[in-house]
Amino acid sequence: MHFPKNWSQLLEKYNREETLILISPYPRKKELYSIETSGLASYTKNLALNINGKVVVLAEYEDVPEIYQERNVLVIKCYKKNTLALWNDVVSFLKYFTNCKDIIIQHDFSVYGGVMVSSLIVPFLLGVKLKRYRIILTLHHVVTDVFRLKGHIGLRDDVSGLIKGFIFNLLLKFFYLFIGLLSDKVIVLEEILKKRLTKVIDIKKVEVIPHGIDENVVKVSKKRARKKLKMKSEEIVIMFFGFINWFKGADLFVDFFHKTVKIGGKNVHFVLAGGKSPTLRHQKYYQKYYSNIEKKIRSSKNMNITGLIKENELSTYFCASDLVILPYRYFMTSSGVLSLVFSYNKPFLISSNISYMLEYRDLALALKKSNLRFEDLIFKNTKKNALTSLRSFIQKDKMKKAVLMTKLISKKRSYDLIGSMYKSSVAQIKNCEILKFENNFQFIKYILNSVISVLTIIYLIV
Repeated sequence: MHFPKNWSQLLEKYNREETLILISPYPRKKELYSIETSGLASYTKNLALNINGKVVVLAEYEDVPEIYQERNVLVIKCYKKNTLALWNDVVSFLKYFTNCKDIIIQHDFSVYGGVMVSSLIVPFLLGVKLKRYRIILTLHHVVTDVFRLKGHIGLRDDVSGLIKGFIFNLLLKFFYLFIGLLSDKVIVLEEILKKRLTKVIDIKKVEVIPHGIDENVVKVSKKRARKKLKMKSEEIVIMFFGFINWFKGADLFVDFFHKTVKIGGKNVHFVLAGGKSPTLRHQKYYQKYYSNIEKKIRSSKNMNITGLIKENELSTYFCASDLVILPYRYFMTSSGVLSLVFSYNKPFLISSNISYMLEYRDLALALKKSNLRFEDLIFKNTKKNALTSLRSFIQKDKMKKAVLMTKLISKKRSYDLIGSMYKSSVAQIKNCEILKFENNFQFIKYILNSVISVLTIIYLIV
């Protein structure tokens, strides 16, 4: 690691009790929505820049480690993804910030690497807990049944797949058990995800903070955007956005619409604005999945796939589109795509599989104020129902009402408000006396007793 010349001044500035430490993937320098990075990276940067106070981010590097400042944030890119040394590299930089005792970790199952590297977060949490750090863990994915994701993870429909799935489900219970014990607070982005977690984690520890919405996106006119993308001004443009994968239903989007050329007498064009998933692209089952999608698109007269969208293209595609469709198969995470839909104030339709998110208080209220019903934005994942819902949504002029709804939500979920919620969570665990221990022996005794209790419950369930 090459340290900047002003490293001692940076330490003096950031090594303070009130500084928060974030551990997470992070976009490239001077970027927010970097290509081939997880949506979690842009979430973290939006959050860090909107927290009132100093923040240190310990993040992944691509080629070489680097250290730089962006506004109130000191970014230290110090670890390499999917390496056994990852968590040790994080610890090596925590040592420089001895006065900072509040750590926020952004987590899902792919952003740090494979199963082995991801699971090493458990001993990492134990180590930093013994050093008296306060830990907030944000879980962006909550999966309790891998059989619901078999197409996404390549789980086969045979005996070996059944055994593997059973083992994975059991390991997931253990994983959530241990991170629940070792964290002071666990944050999820949807109420339904909290319900899943509280089967193995104390409900008092789990808090819901909704996905933030970037209010500072740059918008261009639809006319200008379509001219740049060589789209016809008179056609209806409907978009699927994000990595092309199974759980997001990219193949369903193609199956449902690749032969549809008109809706309500108007020409329609469908766009898959995305490309191969960086975490899955080397898996044979995924390569076959992606190839089948490309084959169907080549046979369509009114559908195209773009490949991965660069940051400077993001606004162009959203502003050129009339409507965004999210045909997700399984609800395991809050949708970063939907947060961008709100940012760009675009009408949207979602599958019934993720309709839970519309039950959240602010969304339900925005629906009511926009004179929309729950059913207006929902479709079942069948070709017939998807087409029927789409025609009804467009022909009955519900799109203007949906735009109003997105504007109402944008005000309620701005990242400055989300940053304040995180700060409140940090303050709560600082003031909490429930889990303070006089020494490490008491802490370890608490962990062992808790593990035995929860393992007994899991044994009875299984």
